[in-house]
Amino acid sequence: MNRTRQDITDLLAEDLLGLLDYTSRVFNAADEGNGHYLHDKARALLLAARRVYDRLSTGDRPDNPTEAREFHETATFDPVRLRALLTDQGRFHRAGRALYPLGGDTSAAAAQHALERAALDLQFGGPDTAGLTSAQACAVAKWLREQAPKRVTP
Repeated sequence: MNRTRQDITDLLAEDLLGLLDYTSRVFNAADEGNGHYLHDKARALLLAARRVYDRLSTGDRPDNPTEAREFHETATFDPVRLRALLTDQGRFHRAGRALYPLGGDTSAAAAQHALERAALDLQFGGPDTAGLTSAQACAVAKWLREQAPKRVTP
């Protein structure tokens, strides 16, 4: 029996980034009250979770999706490198910034999300556009988006 270890850190990071992406989309859809988009992204989130499970499992998928599979004993990952990858690439997703903020600063991640949310509200006619014209709202939204990444820079 071949017991050679296989490092899956990069592949697992890619799968977990999918979870962060779809988790973010699900919560954004819920925040916006968009049931159709929420429904669509909830399914995508389910499939992303399935990819993580498949990555860590052996054998073929059973016919019954709730049937448990064996853990892939030779698949290993480096948790430090995994966290670094998720911190670096997760910053593009709301859930990633919350769980893996750059520099470990959760308040900076929250500030970035608030700026991005304000930009969306301004650009797409959120609750308070403060009497701005469409062009003015777009210009302010653009500026807010430019400021948001600066909030999580260590």
